Order: sequence, then structure tokens, then C-alpha cells
Amino acid sequence: TATRIDMEIGHAMADGDASRAAALAEQSLPHLMAAMGIDDDFVTMWPPLVEAALATGDVALTVRLMAPVETAPASIVSPGVRAHWLRLRGRLGALRGDDPATVEADLRAGIAELDAYGAVGYRARAQEELGRWLISQGRGAEATPLLDEARATYEEIGAILAAAARLFRDHGYEQVKMEAIAAAAEVSIGTIYNYYQNKGDLLMAIVAMEVNEVLAAGEKVIARPPRSADRAIDTLIGNYIEHSLVYLSKEMWRQAMAISTQQPDSPFGMTYADLDLRLADHGLQQVLAV
Repeated sequence: TATRIDMEIGHAMADGDASRAAALAEQSLPHLMAAMGIDDDFVTMWPPLVEAALATGDVALTVRLMAPVETAPASIVSPGVRAHWLRLRGRLGALRGDDPATVEADLRAGIAELDAYGAVGYRARAQEELGRWLISQGRGAEATPLLDEARATYEEIGAILAAAARLFRDHGYEQVKMEAIAAAAEVSIGTIYNYYQNKGDLLMAIVAMEVNEVLAAGEKVIARPPRSADRAIDTLIGNYIEHSLVYLSKEMWRQAMAISTQQPDSPFGMTYADLDLRLADHGLQQVLAV
């Protein structure tokens, strides 16, 4: 239940419906605590709940969602959870108008601990958050190196995905080694493992990249729908054709579907099912928008 609600929160945030995401976050927390306390997958499932509340500017809800970590004995809080807690506490302080020195200290501590934990992608996000907060404080010169480093990380992730997609298409998913992807992206093998645990994670990231492009094209249709259902369907099909094989070959799609079918309860399988559902929902919305 907690996993499914977490996916629904992701849907709502992607659709720009922060209020619904926040309501789902409050609903999800008891299920999450009952399922795992602050152990296991809490480190990945809890931060999006707090971020949903922050997106609505709801201080009281954010405080409630942070309480399980805030009140937990330090001995049972994992390094990853603590790193996120510091980052999110800094964002809460900024929202609440706390003392700027305290806000900055929390945000910087979150960056340092995310880096030590090895969460490079989240570290980049935390650097961006601190950089944007510094700009709001009139300290743009201090923000620039943080934003530059975050941007470099995002570009590095993009280079890895581009190299993986190209090699998977040219040589087949099964034949490609992680070392070959690292060489093609001009990064170390350790850098790849900073972001992705295995080839399956890379494949899913590429699937998500392609699906998100289809969804973005669909949003434009919903915003300015064609005058007839026939035209809407033609546009929908055109979007799928235009975007569905940009990064993935048919063989790669088959591989992704096979993994999701064989391991439906795995993170890969659930993420694939979630993306598939989002595609179906957006297709229906495009037709109904006429």
C-alpha cells in the first residue's frame, strides 16, 4: 500500500498537483511506518512525502511528516535518512522563515552527509536547493559554484544514459557490459555505480526518459486539444510514433517488458507498471480533452 501511494504521489507531482500529492503523503505515512518503521526502504520512500508537503507550503504538514525521524533515537536513524532529514529540515526552515544561519547550516550539512552516503544525485539536488536559497538571500556569487556543480552532475547522468541507450541499441542489452558504458560516457565505472546499481536500473531510467517525453508531448495536446476525436487520436498516435523509439529499440522495449513480467513485485517491475499506467491515463485524457 505504501509503495502504491508513493507512486501516486509521483504522478500528482509530475502533473503539477501538489495539493493532491500532499494529501496522499499524509495518508501514506502511517502505512510506511507500519510496514518498515524508519528502516529498509524508508530512505527512498520518505523524502518524497516531505517534498510534497513543502511544495504546497504547508508547514504544519511538513512538521508532521518529519516527526518520525525528528523524534527517533539517533542510534536507529541510518546515515541516509539523517542526510535527507538535514536537507529537508533546512528547506522547512527556509519555508518557515527561520534564522538564515540555521537554514544554511542544515542545507550544507545535508549536502555533506549525502555526499558521504554516496547519494550523488540527491547531493546535486541539495546543492541546487542551497544555491537557489542563497540567491533568494541576495548571495548570488556564492550560489554560482553550487549550481555549476549540480549542473555538471546532471550532465554526467545524461551522458551515462545517452551512452547506455546507444550501446543497448547497437549491440543488444544482454551483450553490453557496464565497463563499456563507462568508457563510452567517458566516466569511471565507479561514477556509474554512484547513480545506478546495475544495467536494469539504467534500462529503466532510459524507459522513463522516453515515456516522459511522450507525456510532455501529450500535455501540449491536453492544453490545446484538437477539434475532433479523430484528430486527437491521430495526434496521440503521432506522438507515440515520434517519441517511442528515440532512445529505445524494439528489442530494448521487449527486454524491459520481460523483466517487468518476470519480476512484477521488484522495483523495476513496479516502476515499469507505473509508467505504463501513466501512459494509458494520459492517452485517455487526450481523447477526453476534445
